[in-house]
Amino acid sequence: EAWLFTPTHAELAVLIIGAVNKYARYMGYRGNLRERIDWGKKALEVAEQTRNTSAIAETCASTIAWPLLQQGDYAQAGEYCEKGMNAAVQAHEPRWAGEAARSLSGIAREQGLRDEARHWAQKAFEFARQSGNTQLKRGAILDLGYASMLGRNYTQAEKRFRVLSKLAEGDKDKERLANRSVDVALAILNQGRVEEARKLIEYTLALGKELQNEIVTG
Repeated sequence: EAWLFTPTHAELAVLIIGAVNKYARYMGYRGNLRERIDWGKKALEVAEQTRNTSAIAETCASTIAWPLLQQGDYAQAGEYCEKGMNAAVQAHEPRWAGEAARSLSGIAREQGLRDEARHWAQKAFEFARQSGNTQLKRGAILDLGYASMLGRNYTQAEKRFRVLSKLAEGDKDKERLANRSVDVALAILNQGRVEEARKLIEYTLALGKELQNEIVTG
């Protein structure tokens, strides 16, 4: 059922949009991607009725586009990315423009479009610098690394993955460190450095055991 709002309800609408987006993302983290999309579209209805371009940008670029990408619905994901990016530019919200660019890079990567994947990853990095959002910047670097892998530039991919690995190590973020260690391992394996890659995989497995123990004892 559609929710009806007028511009006079703007403050209430902002609260509702924020709450619905948070709930939608929570459902996504639990693996309920369809429900995340459905709730995201409800938030979008309110944002569009109140002409809240910032909310339109966030909801399209982040809440809706990402799960559509995960489901392999590239056409619809791309449409929401473009809509979110246009709204983000209009609202001067480079963070959400960057999130949309990241999803567009992911869509291109899944379709094997090397140049397009690199283009959107670079755009995401530029938006990240404008917004000053650290996580977006790191995500853009990761996407640039994946684009390099797609282009078989494994040396460049390794450099980018190692930058992120160092940052995760500094943050003591074992989960991200494990993920980036796998990325580095794949990059160096493709360069023929098999033994070095094997050691990194063993390191990743050790990190995984530490994380599991922390979950059990925590």
